[in-house]
Amino acid sequence: MVIVRRIFLLVMIFTTPLLQAATLQATVDRNPISENETLQLTLTLRDYDGPINPDLTVLEGLFDILGTQQSSQVSIINGRMDSVKQLLITLAPKQAGSVVIPTLEIGNLQSQPITLQVVEASSPQAEQVRELALEVSVDNSTPYLQQQVILTVRLMHTINLAEGVLPAPEIAGVEIYKLGDDKQYQTVQGGRRVGVIERRYALLPQQSGKIEIPSILFSGRSQERSMGSFGGLFNQGRAIQARSKPIKLQVKPQPQRDSGIHWLPATELTLQQQWSPSQTPFRVGEPITRTLTLQAHGLSASQLPELPLEPQTGFKIYPDQPQLETHTDSQGVIGTRVEKYAIVPIKEGTFTLPAITLTWWNSESERLEVAKLPEKHVQVLPAQQAINTITTQPLKPATRETAPAAPTATQQQLLWPWQLATALLAFAWLATLWLGWRKRPQPKQPSGHNPVHLPKTSLKAIARACHNSQPQQARDALLIWGKAQHPQHSPRTLPELAQYLEQPAAQSALNQLDRAIYTNDKSWDGKACWRAIEGALKTGKNRGEKSSNPTLPELYNS
Repeated sequence: MVIVRRIFLLVMIFTTPLLQAATLQATVDRNPISENETLQLTLTLRDYDGPINPDLTVLEGLFDILGTQQSSQVSIINGRMDSVKQLLITLAPKQAGSVVIPTLEIGNLQSQPITLQVVEASSPQAEQVRELALEVSVDNSTPYLQQQVILTVRLMHTINLAEGVLPAPEIAGVEIYKLGDDKQYQTVQGGRRVGVIERRYALLPQQSGKIEIPSILFSGRSQERSMGSFGGLFNQGRAIQARSKPIKLQVKPQPQRDSGIHWLPATELTLQQQWSPSQTPFRVGEPITRTLTLQAHGLSASQLPELPLEPQTGFKIYPDQPQLETHTDSQGVIGTRVEKYAIVPIKEGTFTLPAITLTWWNSESERLEVAKLPEKHVQVLPAQQAINTITTQPLKPATRETAPAAPTATQQQLLWPWQLATALLAFAWLATLWLGWRKRPQPKQPSGHNPVHLPKTSLKAIARACHNSQPQQARDALLIWGKAQHPQHSPRTLPELAQYLEQPAAQSALNQLDRAIYTNDKSWDGKACWRAIEGALKTGKNRGEKSSNPTLPELYNS
């Protein structure tokens, strides 16, 4: 019985990730639509194993149901089975205005209602379509410079199309982005249904004045069948074409051109920041990455300005290369600019990072708005190495008056595992020190020779790392050299070490090396760095040797 129960539990554990709750979602391909157009309602079911038979009679009072089509797809990703079934319903609205597609039920699942806006048909070209017509329109014929304009191209046909080419528009001085895939639907013109192929573009004019959108030519072939001489059916499609009328734009110049602000005409703009690590406190010498993300709807990434961080007291700031990305959705272009900065505190204390503000033009309300990140107050703690030095000082032995009372039996049960673990860690640490001492080479040293070898060895290590273009190894060797030269005040960072050097060229080279490490700069010139610091290091070495004790500390004397 126990074995059966265990097998049942194992089966439940391994099959539970595969069992997912079924869902039903309703979507439409366009909203709003014209009262003479059709739309496609899609019912998407996930992880549903049952018949797809919704009651569509609830739609008959609002729409004409022109047809339905089903599709299904099953995939397995990372051991999880994903089943998707879709029911596509073609609808034609019976009235204009706000129409609500009601809740539909499949099994015990229900979809959410959808509010659809149906506008009255007002196209004067509707009655003129005989076989083929191509019309274009824009949502704004008088935009500002760099303001987004939506261009809509509609190919209307009353005949079946076998093939065709609809080229993209070419407009001088305008950036053009295609928005999504082509949409196909039907509309009613002159009492008959007309097929429509719709394509949308986002236009970003880069110059003010008059701009003409030239006519677009569609060329294709109709789909027709005729009886051949031997009784067979042959496709005898004829060549067809349609041309649109040109459209003129009057692009207005940037208002307040002398205000000094960045010109950013967008429908929406957001400015966000992220700190990494997010919870770690600021400490001297430990870098923290600040990521700024600027996103604008209606602008490409190339139009977004740089977000520089001004030099701050107590910090060194190293910018990374910005990341630019432009993508589109059904509403237009979305530009994103991501900038990362490595911020390294160089002294402890309380500091304030100033606020970041960016003024932009809201193209919908036609007024200036401001995106802002508030100022940040930070507390910079001492370096971790300094804290460890303080906390590891020996404590004074407790006197008899302050001696703690003997632990109870319960406390002894709680303490002995920790005491055992501490003893094991101490034993492992002592064993590691002993093995390291055994493996350390013990060269013989002549009498009277200064036993401090660290500066000479470090200079060779620094030169070798610089000539091999190894910035991290060069930094480590430089800090070892600085510790040997200044044992009482050992520098913990390269900026601290630079303060001990008297030559400006050497100080600049160390700061450049520090920046190359934190920004992962692959173009750092190690040989040039060595040329700049060699003389200063040798001068500092001689000065340090004269002032240093010629013997090792008493702890290391035999």
